[in-house]
Amino acid sequence: MVKIVRFYLPIIVLVLVAAYVGFVFGGHKRQGKIERQLELINYGSWATDVNVNMRLIDLIEAKKYDKAQNLLENLLDDTLACLCLYDKLAPTYLDQKIFDAIALAKKHRSEYPGHKVNPTLATSVERAFKITKKSE
Repeated sequence: MVKIVRFYLPIIVLVLVAAYVGFVFGGHKRQGKIERQLELINYGSWATDVNVNMRLIDLIEAKKYDKAQNLLENLLDDTLACLCLYDKLAPTYLDQKIFDAIALAKKHRSEYPGHKVNPTLATSVERAFKITKKSE
């Protein structure tokens, strides 16, 4: 009986250590892949920002201020539509900057009501405007 335990115990320990090492190494490898994907998403976003900024610069240099303002209003609609689901996350991740930004956009739209929101985004923009929290 003792010979059996002496024979199998090192094998069992070796298998458990190998499983643990595999789990840790696999976790690090998976984390690296996730970080790489997030980096790639950011690069695409930054490239879009550069394109938008260049479009705005071109419009301003051409003294097409109405078109530049319209582009900014449309970009604001797009960002507000992205924030419309924040109310589901807000109870666990409160960020006053998000509430303040939505309030600022809402104030701007009430002071300058001339912009017509794209019908595709209208529901999402209205939902974003309903997200409020008083500053603390």
